[in-house]
Amino acid sequence: MRIPVHLGRGPVEAAETGIAAFYDGLLECLKDPAFRDGDWQLLECRPAWDGNGTWDSFVAFSWTGPGERAASSPSTTPSPRASATLRCRGATSTGGSGASRTSPGPAVYDRAGGDLTSQGLYLDMPAWGYHVFAVSHAR
Repeated sequence: MRIPVHLGRGPVEAAETGIAAFYDGLLECLKDPAFRDGDWQLLECRPAWDGNGTWDSFVAFSWTGPGERAASSPSTTPSPRASATLRCRGATSTGGSGASRTSPGPAVYDRAGGDLTSQGLYLDMPAWGYHVFAVSHAR
């Protein structure tokens, strides 16, 4: 006796526009050649202040290529937001450097090169949020 099995059946569900927008933005920034051809490295995240344990939920990495790109993303946290400081590798200890957030928004963060290596770049993001930074170095 054969019993018919319906594979792939399920209720019709409404599209999740927030999830679609998240992946559209993420996939758009991944078109940068640095993500394909650059050298990958895990970056160091540190507490934004004493007693804040949410820094441990960040995963941060960089690709060094035709410009330096540093991407960071917190995982789920017990609280709705997570904060950390991110050390940007390759920033000079003297002179200016700028870290420009390219996704999900156009904000620009100007920091001295020494600040990026000693203090790091401050991050405050919601759970499952992400930022992609283009780090430029003034000479």
